[in-house]
Amino acid sequence: MKDIKKIKKIIQDLVNKIDPWYLIEMEAPYDEYDVQVNRIVSFLVNKKPNQFILEGELRSLFHTKEFELEEEKVIELAKKILSQLK
Repeated sequence: MKDIKKIKKIIQDLVNKIDPWYLIEMEAPYDEYDVQVNRIVSFLVNKKPNQFILEGELRSLFHTKEFELEEEKVIELAKKILSQLK
């Protein structure tokens, strides 16, 4: 696995591109998802999950009452994260 800084950059770019809560689309700052990105990085480094487990973690991280989370975004994000970190 790559070093932590590289992993964080990859994850941040992917999360911002997929934009689960449409915050970047609404012109939020690039670091708007930092809390979630840091938790994803920690999860990846410590658990080394498969697709199914990562999807579950992403659902729990991005589930809120304020934003409806699209299942397709969770699946796409999990696939892209795992493919980028191989």
